[in-house]
Amino acid sequence: MEMTREALLMCADLLPEDPTPWAYLIMVAVYNGDGEEVERAYFEQAIQRSGNSWIAHMHRLTGLTEKYGGSHAQMFKFAYETASKAEQGTLLPALILKAH
Repeated sequence: MEMTREALLMCADLLPEDPTPWAYLIMVAVYNGDGEEVERAYFEQAIQRSGNSWIAHMHRLTGLTEKYGGSHAQMFKFAYETASKAEQGTLLPALILKAH
């Protein structure tokens, strides 16, 4: 996981406007058990670059599941809040389906 993190951080440095490395860093943090603060920080970096990033939102949703230390309440809250603010035409409302 550390090699993956290092490679993604290098990519983030090389392409500072690209949300993709940050989105995948969320999953590294989830699988590595880095905790909510790290996951949220990576998520914020990703959506700062692209507020509609499906990958970032999906990985954030995964990190909020009970399996990875979150809860059903956190996961559903995130899905519904994101869907309610989503721009028309994005995939983000589908987070509700993924949460269920």
